[in-house]
Amino acid sequence: MKHETFFKFAGFFKGAVRTVSVVTMLLFSANANALTGYKQFSDLPEPKPTSKGELIYQEMGCVMCHGIQGDGNGFLAEGLDPKPRDFTDAKVMSRISDHSIRSAIHNGISETGMPSFELSETQVEEVTAYLRSFLAKNYLTVNACLMDTQIVDTKMSGAKFKVEVENPELIEVKKKGSLLYIIPKSWKVKKALSSRKVTRTLIRLAQNEVSPEDTEKYLSLISVRVHKCFR
Repeated sequence: MKHETFFKFAGFFKGAVRTVSVVTMLLFSANANALTGYKQFSDLPEPKPTSKGELIYQEMGCVMCHGIQGDGNGFLAEGLDPKPRDFTDAKVMSRISDHSIRSAIHNGISETGMPSFELSETQVEEVTAYLRSFLAKNYLTVNACLMDTQIVDTKMSGAKFKVEVENPELIEVKKKGSLLYIIPKSWKVKKALSSRKVTRTLIRLAQNEVSPEDTEKYLSLISVRVHKCFR
């Protein structure tokens, strides 16, 4: 009787282990497939002409709240609470996706002075590009897994620009010619990810030599988002 009970328990235990193993494999595979689609090599996009977006920005009255310089200091801004968005704030704008900008233009933002606008998708894209141009000539979002090294081709001579990292404790950036190698510092990032699914930081590419004609603060901005995933 004891032997029979033992063999029944052993069979149950083996089945349970097999079930847990299969479930674990399925969950791991699903997670890997869902989160490792991020490409590891990116090109900085070509700067978009902003003349159309600037015209829409002015004609739709955006300047009245956000100001001509996009700094949120339009002549109606003082009477608004919350204040209009400052498009020249790199830290804030790095955390706002193009999708969020498009949604705000199409739908407005509740409990603020931001109304909705009836614009075509092309017009919204033009305005979005113009808003990004307040900070830099172009803008790129890079998604990475925890142990990834991301490579970005700036298409510029390395001597032309310098790299500024907003949170150097989270990522390391190595410059080799026109290429940037973006390497998450795994232990620091793990700590930052302990209470969230993604952590963000910003890389600024600044000109080494600035002429009086240069109005942009930066050549490029790269928003880096590191996710809880492994390749």
